[in-house]
Amino acid sequence: MSTLRYPRSIPLLLSLLTAGLFGYASVNASVEQQTTLANSRIAFVSDRDGDVELYMMSNDGSQVLQLTENSTWDSSASWLPDGRGLLYSADRDNRSGLLMQLPLIGRSPLEISSAEPDVRSPGTYFAEYSPDATQIAFASSRTNEDDIYIMNADGSNLRNLTNTTLDKERMPSWSPDGTHLAFSNFVFETVDFDIYTMNADGSDWQRLTGRGDDYDASWSPDGTRIAYASDRDGNFDIFVMNADGSNTVNLTANESIDGSPTWSPDGEFLAFTTNRDGNYEIYVMQADGQNQHNISHNPADDEAPSWSPYLPDDIFAALIPTATPFPVTRTPTAVICPNAPPSRLNVGMRAYVVVPVAEGEERRNLRVRNQPNGDVLGMLEPGTDFMVVGQPQCGDDGLLWWEIETLDGTLHGWSVEGFAPDDYLMIPYPY
Repeated sequence: MSTLRYPRSIPLLLSLLTAGLFGYASVNASVEQQTTLANSRIAFVSDRDGDVELYMMSNDGSQVLQLTENSTWDSSASWLPDGRGLLYSADRDNRSGLLMQLPLIGRSPLEISSAEPDVRSPGTYFAEYSPDATQIAFASSRTNEDDIYIMNADGSNLRNLTNTTLDKERMPSWSPDGTHLAFSNFVFETVDFDIYTMNADGSDWQRLTGRGDDYDASWSPDGTRIAYASDRDGNFDIFVMNADGSNTVNLTANESIDGSPTWSPDGEFLAFTTNRDGNYEIYVMQADGQNQHNISHNPADDEAPSWSPYLPDDIFAALIPTATPFPVTRTPTAVICPNAPPSRLNVGMRAYVVVPVAEGEERRNLRVRNQPNGDVLGMLEPGTDFMVVGQPQCGDDGLLWWEIETLDGTLHGWSVEGFAPDDYLMIPYPY
């Protein structure tokens, strides 16, 4: 749920958070829905076009789709419970922290209105619909204090759930059954943020953590666990604990800054933000911390992932971008090898493998080797998405070899680009 928070985020987060409602209509349950991760998406924010916009991608990092395009910030995205849209914060017309809703079909953003006159005031962030879509919880500094608010989906019945004068409450997260909210609370006596839970009416606060700063509480889909970010071990890592605060485990345990955990709809995986590659990328790992791998692979800053529920088939079909080799807006490499056609690729490009030749020498460009003309490590199957991660080399065969990595991080090595101008099997996505 966070936005550009770690690590350049820490001062930015503090500046952001201290600084009418579009009616949600339930969709007919008869719309077919496939309960596979292929029918989910990960929304995230990125400054890859020069300012902070909303994007989404498949859980393997493919099918990237830009959702907003403005000269101002769009941030703090969360999903509508049925997956048909996103709730997010935006800066518009010299106003900050406006609550916006973006339906995925049509993608026309709508500013949320309310009967309350101060709902347009600056400082509305980290908004989430309740699981039954009848209420919205959010954090706001509208009274010069950071508090958690809740209102009906039609904008009525706005109320302050925390209403403290010294402490600061931020980043609410609904439990899957809609009865509780987890949130971060800055306690002046201890001078740190801790994870708390409370009833959905603001009663019965329970403190779950108490070491270092703890942010980004995210409930598992079954409601038994809470993932969060903490610097208790010296830098921000992703932790998970039982919903009562017991059995805390550090899942990432590295020297980088990790934050913004979000659960896959089946509860088997977590996506999160990390700067371990030198910039901010989106990683995915198993819920026990195994198999941590980069899925965003972009030199820009990609952060604040939010994993969708399973999407109805009509939404899923509408989100598939058209992959075509033209136009390629990044200049292909100027490296020329004696037996290779002109290249279409360059470092940082994302590409995919199309229908291979049945048999013979031309099939070599599907093999991934440990070095140019080296030993075979594995095979890129037709349709496999990958990223060019290193400069090309001319092999002993006079062909152009690229260092590549599959988007799921399972295969990294060298592969040859093509054999003739009309026989490219590595096709770049447009940027």
